[in-house]
Amino acid sequence: MHRLPEGIEAARMPHLALGWGLEPRPSGVSDRLGTGDTRRSPKPGSNRSLGWQERIDPFARLGCIAAQMTVVARPSKLSIEEFIAQCRDVLIPVPGTTLAYFSAVPLDAPDQDHLINDPISALPPGLLTIIENLRLVYVPHLELTVPASESDPEVVISFQLPPPETRRLSAFQTDGNASYLFIATGFGENSDVHDVLFGALAEQLVSSSDAAFAAPFHKLVTAELRNRVHGEVGDIAWDLKKNLLGLKSEDRERSELLKSYLNQALRETVALYLHGLCCDIDLRANPKQLASKYIRKRLLVIKDQLPPPAGVGLFPSDLPQ
Repeated sequence: MHRLPEGIEAARMPHLALGWGLEPRPSGVSDRLGTGDTRRSPKPGSNRSLGWQERIDPFARLGCIAAQMTVVARPSKLSIEEFIAQCRDVLIPVPGTTLAYFSAVPLDAPDQDHLINDPISALPPGLLTIIENLRLVYVPHLELTVPASESDPEVVISFQLPPPETRRLSAFQTDGNASYLFIATGFGENSDVHDVLFGALAEQLVSSSDAAFAAPFHKLVTAELRNRVHGEVGDIAWDLKKNLLGLKSEDRERSELLKSYLNQALRETVALYLHGLCCDIDLRANPKQLASKYIRKRLLVIKDQLPPPAGVGLFPSDLPQ
């Protein structure tokens, strides 16, 4: 069981089985990474307590525009800067960390667990030192105000569903010494909010970390390339890898493509690692999939760089028997 922030009494025990494309692990699926441990995740109890989150209702804080969702005169869009200015003082701090959160969408108890309790409880402490003073904010929608082809388009918070061509799932903004990560929740059923959340956290972590953080991973993946190891963790890295393997070593564009590939592979592996700490996940089988033994090696490298919080395990064998 996770060791949670004080006051939270239950969470999922993380297991990790690997294939291609994240999906919930079916009951009875065993660990396929060679640990030999086939325990299954306990289901959250029906009497699960929300602890400190249960005692704070963000929608009772009238200082924030998000608490006024039923007011007819409210604007349909807000810039991120405007939203931060109005909601800065109603963020809910997480005890024992530098992290705080806010949701501009109503959350019932299962949503509170899925969006707040479970992911926050499993975040590695090292992530919060790289992304300092993280502020996690859930909003209905995010929208580009100008076409994506233009340079540096502004992302705004929208209370109405934007058209697909301007819709965005996440946005990052610094405000003083705080790092705001906005996650859109109203994008339909084809994407999982956890995929968006951990992908955005991985993106920002890789962008904010120094070369020493990436070096062990880059060394491992460079060795995979030399051995022409097939497959990848995600689609974008897979496409980059195919292009890279098609170039000769003396090609001028190879150096830049190699850098892009290594960083994308790191982002996708970090996202998988964070997801695995939080949830019981499985990966659907796919011909593009990196073999499990290589995924395990990658995850162990990330684990060395970003150890889990106390009481959280990546593999079943990491947890007390």
